[in-house]
Amino acid sequence: MVVGGIAGNLMSLGAIDFGLLVDGAVVMVEGLAHARRHDEPLEEAAAGLARPVFWSVLVILLVYVPVLTLTG
Repeated sequence: MVVGGIAGNLMSLGAIDFGLLVDGAVVMVEGLAHARRHDEPLEEAAAGLARPVFWSVLVILLVYVPVLTLTG
């Protein structure tokens, strides 16, 4: 944002934080908790969730690109 000269306001910074960091982590933790309750291997559960979490975070990032390019 500094390189692009984009002001850091609460909307843009909050979107980046919650959209990119928290959402993926919540999905992964919930999936691992589900696997643990059903006595499934955690490594397999994490590997099965990694690809969908990656794509969901990528979609969220793409949705917020226009927000980060706004000026004023």
